[in-house]
Amino acid sequence: MIVFLPIMASMLPIINTSLAIKEVVKGTITVAEYATVFASTLAVAGLLLALSVYWCKREEVLFRS
Repeated sequence: MIVFLPIMASMLPIINTSLAIKEVVKGTITVAEYATVFASTLAVAGLLLALSVYWCKREEVLFRS
């Protein structure tokens, strides 16, 4: 029986990694599913990194009184 990762679940940051690991262990993951998981995780990481840089560049965040 072939089970595919749900497309919306493969876009959520924590769920996609756990589902991908499960599919890798079972041996049923495809390259397209793995690429979707990797791309969405990379996009979330890039967005959060950009947000962190933005917040750390603001002096009022660094030097609160």
